[in-house]
Amino acid sequence: MAGNRNPPPEKRLPDDRRPQADRCRLVIADAIGTELAAHLLGTDLEQFAYLLGRAETTGDRWGRRIITVRARRALLLPDAALTVQSPTRVEVATDISRTVLRTCYEHALSLIDVHSHPSASAPAAFSGADRANAMETHREFHATIPARPLVIAASLVLTRTGVDGLWFNPRTGRLTPLDISSAAHALLAQRDESAGG
Repeated sequence: MAGNRNPPPEKRLPDDRRPQADRCRLVIADAIGTELAAHLLGTDLEQFAYLLGRAETTGDRWGRRIITVRARRALLLPDAALTVQSPTRVEVATDISRTVLRTCYEHALSLIDVHSHPSASAPAAFSGADRANAMETHREFHATIPARPLVIAASLVLTRTGVDGLWFNPRTGRLTPLDISSAAHALLAQRDESAGG
């Protein structure tokens, strides 16, 4: 007769000792952030820009990968590079997007697309359409660009009240909040100056 055998209890680490998901942090120099914010918030129509940068990775003692993307250059798209532009929507011409993607491929650059929500009065947040577009374009980016050296696809949305960010984690295939604490200062300083703050 077999005895009732309960499996041993699962060993669990305390919450503060469990490995966490990968984290991605964006760093933008003040000069780039000022230029970017002025471009994106200079009109009541949505605007668009790309940030190109290098990604570097470190790890913590639990094996969590921490990725830092340092924006090196802002590509501020003129209205002529946009196929759709309104107070609530913006689309980039396909040939422009392809050229930027090719540049990232040729130079192993990470890509952060940035657009504005100039009429938003609520805190900065991605719309459902923004999230769907980010998922599609970030997957395309990672399918096109070799994984080594490390490159990252991310998105920012900037409003007159704040900034929000997402990045695509190729390990999980998901959009994840982007650590924008370092970038927010550079982006929001321009907003505060123009408001007289």
